[in-house]
Amino acid sequence: MTTLEAETITGTGTVSRGWVARLRRHRAAAGIGLLVVLAAVVLTVLTGTSAENTTPLDPDNAGPGGARALAEVLQQHGVRVDVVRSEADLLDTGVDAGTTVLVTSTASLSRTTAAHLGRHARGASSIVLLNPGQDVTEGLGLPVDVRAGPVWDAVPAGCDEPSLGRGLEISGGDRVYLPRHYFPPTVSTCFADLGGGVMASVDASASHPRVVLLGSPEALANRSILRADNAAIALRLTGGTDHVLWYVASDLDVPVTDPTSLDALLPRWLGPGLVLGASAVLALMLWRGRRLGRLVVEPLPAVVSATETTRSRSRMYRKAGDRTRAAAVLQAGTRSRLTAYLGLPRGTDPATLAAAVAAVTGRRADEVSAALTRPPADDSSLIALGQLLAALEKEVRRP
Repeated sequence: MTTLEAETITGTGTVSRGWVARLRRHRAAAGIGLLVVLAAVVLTVLTGTSAENTTPLDPDNAGPGGARALAEVLQQHGVRVDVVRSEADLLDTGVDAGTTVLVTSTASLSRTTAAHLGRHARGASSIVLLNPGQDVTEGLGLPVDVRAGPVWDAVPAGCDEPSLGRGLEISGGDRVYLPRHYFPPTVSTCFADLGGGVMASVDASASHPRVVLLGSPEALANRSILRADNAAIALRLTGGTDHVLWYVASDLDVPVTDPTSLDALLPRWLGPGLVLGASAVLALMLWRGRRLGRLVVEPLPAVVSATETTRSRSRMYRKAGDRTRAAAVLQAGTRSRLTAYLGLPRGTDPATLAAAVAAVTGRRADEVSAALTRPPADDSSLIALGQLLAALEKEVRRP
């Protein structure tokens, strides 16, 4: 073996051992990195390659929120279902008296796009709108007011709509519709609740065919179409013709200058979310601000007698040279005790108290009043004042 070959082999072994040593030192970080890579690969496999439709109430969405079940049942009954996903595709599709136009994504319609829909589908048998808001009804020129309010319980039809039976029940709803009776065309409501109806049927006019407003998205969703009579209601509203034109509206078709109500801009979860957040804050305030009982008095670590406290305060007043404050403390204490001794009400003014003390002790009232209120001029006067106050208390307490 030559020297060069030996050096090469030795160098390679040294490099390999160096990598192994570094890997051992950082094995925790290497393990975490490996886990991250594996998690990314798993997520890519599970979601990255999935091409399933997840649009709510889309006829191609087989998930719980989709509407593929209704589309397949219609096709099994010989109804041709054509799906369009833009306004341009809608306008390019012919509509005749044997066509039912179904719109399940009404949240993506504006007043302008709703008006275009009404004019294009003027020759259709009917337009079925799922959970439309006020912008859609205004764009179509419908004499209907929209009221947002959840309907939780099953509601019977209770109307004479030809395509429905009076005994059919819908599982619930998100909106109810109130007709404006003073303005034609005629509007009839079914599934009455909250002063309106979960469903409203508007007669045809010069600008649109017969329009059905259904304020219950769950009636067509895969997860709930079998609840109550949702399936029968969905089939009777959409399966009355041989052709269903399913319009999945797009937000991209809405003109920038189109007026839009605040209800259409805000997500549906915002209202319940605000209510939930306010309730949580209120509960937190009640929880943290509660009083479980009376305040607990913590015992002092040491008991200090009143005499020591008085002497300590006296030393501080003497050190500060504050004879006025010291005299005021003595006078206040004396006035309080004299008031109690004489049976006078608490808060008696010094003049009245001085007169009562003078009457008991025989001293002049002005002398007693000066002793109870006036500050001393010097230290000797402070000492004399303390002696006088003590004498007054003794004379008042004398039997």
